[in-house]
Order: sequence, then structure tokens, then C-alpha cells
Amino acid sequence: MIANPITLILMLILFLLIITLPILLQVFLCRMDSKWPGLILPIISFLIGLLSSFNMVTTNNLSYQVLFYFIPSLVFSVIYVVIRRNRGNKKTDELRKMRAQDL
Repeated sequence: MIANPITLILMLILFLLIITLPILLQVFLCRMDSKWPGLILPIISFLIGLLSSFNMVTTNNLSYQVLFYFIPSLVFSVIYVVIRRNRGNKKTDELRKMRAQDL
């Protein structure tokens, strides 16, 4: 059965929102001055992955699907590291400029 094209478009838009909104939230949290807000989403997604893997272990249904539960925590962690590293480079550049102006 072929679905309605409008329904498919709405489902695609919803899917993209579900994917992009957490990533945008992670970028926003990582750009804050404190380092802790940027760690919220990686920790939550890692705990969800752990709970899911424990559930699979207790039901003897352990497979490679467990790895898929840890992909969001990996993505959020990479975003965190990249943004915090670039943020540190900008601060050191600003300090160098200030020191050069003081001379």
C-alpha cells in the first residue's frame, strides 16, 4: 500500500526535527561558559544505552543492537569535545591579542 505523499513529507519533517533538535540543543549547551551543561545529553544518552543493554542481557537477547543505543552518546560527546576545543582556542587567541596590545 502506497502512503499519501503529504503524510510521507510530514513524517520526514518530523524525523528530521527529532534528529536535529537534540543536536542543536547539544551545540547550545556546549557553548555555555560552564563545561557541565554540555555534558548533560551525553550522560543521559549513555545511561539510556546502559539501561537498554542491561535489559537485553536479562532477557538473553544480547546482540549488536546494543551498539546502536550508544551512538547518540558518541555523537553528543564528539560535539562536546569539538566545540570545547575550539572555544579554548578562541580564548587563547584573545589572550594573545590582549598581551600584544599591552606591549
